[in-house]
Amino acid sequence: MKNIIEAFIRQFKDFTVILLLILAVFGGLCGSLGGFGGFADSLIVFAIVFANACFGAYQELNADRVLGKAAGERPTPLQKELGEVGRGLFIITLGLCTVVFLGGLLRGGDFGSTLFLSVSLAVAVVPESLPAIVNVVLSVGVMRLDREGAAVRRLSAAESMGQVKAIFTDLKRLNKKDRDGLRKAGIKVFDRTAEKAFYELWQRNEIIGFVGETAEDERFLNASDVGCCFSDNENMYKYAHIIFKSPESISAAVKIGREIFANLKKAIHFLLSCNAGELLCVLAALILGFETPLLGVQLLIVNLITDCLPAIAMGFEPERDNIISLSEIGEAGIFTSSFIIKILFEGAVIAAVSLGAFLFGLSYGGVKTGRTMIFCVLCLSQLFHSFNMRNNGFFKNKFLNFSFLAGFFCSCLGS
Repeated sequence: MKNIIEAFIRQFKDFTVILLLILAVFGGLCGSLGGFGGFADSLIVFAIVFANACFGAYQELNADRVLGKAAGERPTPLQKELGEVGRGLFIITLGLCTVVFLGGLLRGGDFGSTLFLSVSLAVAVVPESLPAIVNVVLSVGVMRLDREGAAVRRLSAAESMGQVKAIFTDLKRLNKKDRDGLRKAGIKVFDRTAEKAFYELWQRNEIIGFVGETAEDERFLNASDVGCCFSDNENMYKYAHIIFKSPESISAAVKIGREIFANLKKAIHFLLSCNAGELLCVLAALILGFETPLLGVQLLIVNLITDCLPAIAMGFEPERDNIISLSEIGEAGIFTSSFIIKILFEGAVIAAVSLGAFLFGLSYGGVKTGRTMIFCVLCLSQLFHSFNMRNNGFFKNKFLNFSFLAGFFCSCLGS
């Protein structure tokens, strides 16, 4: 029981979750002041956050039970990047809300409606389902690794394996085909006794995998990003993050690790581009002097149905034969300048189409018609956008196809 409670509490350490709770409180306050029924909206937000926390706690406990725990781990590059993104989103949201709130008051708006608008804008920024989706994609990858003879004892090791730049192992165990296959992937391969090379790479913050053989390797296993051992060496199990059934499993693990990282990148790309579209919709309407095109609850429905389901489905993207040779995966992390430009461009396209629907509905049926039309178009544009993330073949990812149908059905009901 204690473990369940602790796991549940840990879900609230994420910046996006904390921010969403703050927004829910403010939404309730402005609803009571302005007569918008904000308490009902806030209860929905709290229910969604609670459900996400329960799901995250379940995922964490299930991973601990099935995979076990390993000590001495460094945060992965993705964990560091997501932490920085969370803090960045917090600052951006706080700044935007402040500017919008003060600007609205200076333009003569009443306190309640101005605060309500600020909260709606903030909800558009926050990808509240991102932490849960990262766990789901990693869990799917762990199952793939298990089928290839690589038992994972630390969930984040599955992602790290996709960015590993060097592997230290007993070269006598690897045949020429395995060594050449890894080196063609840009992973140069060292003998586990090459201590100088290990520390040089470690000081450069390269992602390192180390396959331990004896108790003397403990310090290298703890210092590496992915500590490993072979299944015939039971004495090393307690130090390892991944246990390989055979030397051939190393190449398979690198291949699947790259797929995991690529799928995570797709899911994050999709979520942030959709959120950028929602943000630009609300911001453009504000600048143009229109009423709020989307209410906070509508934005939450969009984020948790038409965003969340396709993002989870991206964890099931089919494997690519050439993935191990794509050495650019993970080279510069995820949040490069080109990645951010793509997100903003795609968000702008989604926003332009959706805002056009809002203006059309506004001119023919008023604000309620406009909100219904923008909600439908925003949902559909994001669902169609999810197909831009697939590897190849329109129908190869059946989970993505199902998420499209489910999202389409839910958006029809929500409108």
